[in-house]
Parts: sequence; structure tokens; C-alpha cells
Amino acid sequence: MKKIVQSALIFIAISCNNQAGNGYASVDDSSHADKHEKQGRASTLGNGDCSSCILFHEGAEIYTSSFGSDRKETRQQVSTVTKVYSDGGMTIAEMEMKDRNTNNGDEKGMNAVYKCDGRQLYVDLAGFLSENKSGNMIATSGLLFPFNVAVGETLPDADYSINMNMSGRAMKVTSHIKERKVEAKEPVTTAAGTFECYRISSVIESETEIPGMNEKTKQIMEEAKKKMGQSKMIFWYAPDVSIIKTEFYMGDKLVSGSEVTGFKK
Repeated sequence: MKKIVQSALIFIAISCNNQAGNGYASVDDSSHADKHEKQGRASTLGNGDCSSCILFHEGAEIYTSSFGSDRKETRQQVSTVTKVYSDGGMTIAEMEMKDRNTNNGDEKGMNAVYKCDGRQLYVDLAGFLSENKSGNMIATSGLLFPFNVAVGETLPDADYSINMNMSGRAMKVTSHIKERKVEAKEPVTTAAGTFECYRISSVIESETEIPGMNEKTKQIMEEAKKKMGQSKMIFWYAPDVSIIKTEFYMGDKLVSGSEVTGFKK
């Protein structure tokens, strides 16, 4: 389950930035997708205007790279904004994402929906969590990122549950992304440039329900969770560029992470 959470948060490495003459790292149309030529600049804080976000520009592309516990690249992602429209006072963007394993070349795709009300960005986790598997019933509160954020602030929790069938057996997994604390403001440099980011830590707690599961099995699962240690995710968030970098930990051990590597308009 923690890998599902990790994948979801990796793919929310989308970008929002000022439109004209912004100088953001970009990928020339003639450049190879795996070798981006970019020029970075220090990020400036977003003004909360949805129209100033590249995420809400149809045709825009965002490139990200994922890495493992040894910080070596494991996957590359390309996210393309396919449709932008207004509904119920919200600006909505639909996105298609392609994910490629850099070790064996395997590819997979998924879809996502993002919403903006001018003050905050809403990330619908359902598209990420489905992992293109039919039959999974997903309920989610969505993940919220305000454009105006301050060190010391605590951001709203997020919850989601997945009802699935594994090997003919029904299972429900409920997860909570909680204790989302804005710890510091600091510069973060990636291949896309240097960005002024807010470091946001969060705790991920999950619980599994299996019909007919006896007390012994429950105890075994709880002991396994304790041995793994608390699951934590750290976000480096620039309000005008959303998630620049993430790191996922089990206890004090780095498991994986991701970072933005480029943009293309």
C-alpha cells in the first residue's frame, strides 16, 4: 500500500508558474525527452491565479525523475495537460501521464485531475491510485496545497480508501496522510533549476480490512507495521511550481523519491 501512496505523490510533481517571459526551465521541441536542455531561475511565490499555472495550460508537459534508496534513477515520467475547462467555479485540468522504467523500458500510463479555486490546488488521488486496474472502488478526500503558505503552518489531512480483490479475496485498505507540517523555507536545486521551496513533512498511516481475518492475522500485520517503522513523506513545495521534490521514508530509511527535471510549453 505504501508503494501506491508513493506512486501517487511522485506523479503530483506538476508545475504552476507565471506565463509570459518567466524564464522557467523548459525543454526545446527538438530535444530528446530523456536529455532535457534547461535554464533555471529562482522560483517566486505564486499569486493564487489559476491562469498563471502551467498545469492549467493545455498542451504543457512536465518531466519528472524517480529514484530509489541509493538515489539512482529508476523511472522517468512525462505528464501532459490534455484538457482545461471551468466547472462550478473551479478551473479543472485533465492530465495524461506516461511512466517508463529506466532499467527495463517498461511503460505504463494513468490519468489525473487537478482543480484550482484561485486560492489552492486540489489533487484528486483517485486516478493515481487506480493504477489503471478496473474493479477497484476508490474514495478519496483529495490532497490540498494552498498557494499562500507559511512556515509553522499545519496543512489539512487527506484520506483515501481502496476496495480491491486480490487472488479472489476482498480487501479494503484505508490510508491517512496526516501531520502535514510546514517545517522550513529553503532553496532546492534540480535539473530544472533552483526553486524557493517550503519543506512539508507528513505521516502516512494505513490499515487493512480483510473479511474473515482472525485476531492472529491482525496481530501479525500490526507487528510487521511496527518493524517497518513509521512511513513519512517529505515534500519540497514552491507555490508557483507545486511539488518540486519528494522523499519517502520507512522509519529513518529512504525508500524512494522524485523530482521535477524540466518543463515544456
